[in-house]
Amino acid sequence: MLEDLTDGYSTFDKQWCFRFASPKCQQLLNWPDNLAGKKLWEEFKLFKQTKFHACAREALALQQRPRRHRF
Repeated sequence: MLEDLTDGYSTFDKQWCFRFASPKCQQLLNWPDNLAGKKLWEEFKLFKQTKFHACAREALALQQRPRRHRF
């Protein structure tokens, strides 16, 4: 069912390992299709220097949806 999404979408576990990245997400971000189980911050080290990193870590710590939507 998730594979049928037309939007770019990805999910991660609490250790920031990829659980799923939709085909559109992979296309938009030029991500490979073999990311399942790999840690986001290890695969894409430059993300640690972005607003996305701070926002994502805050959302996980607070167990809330991210407050920012544009990175």
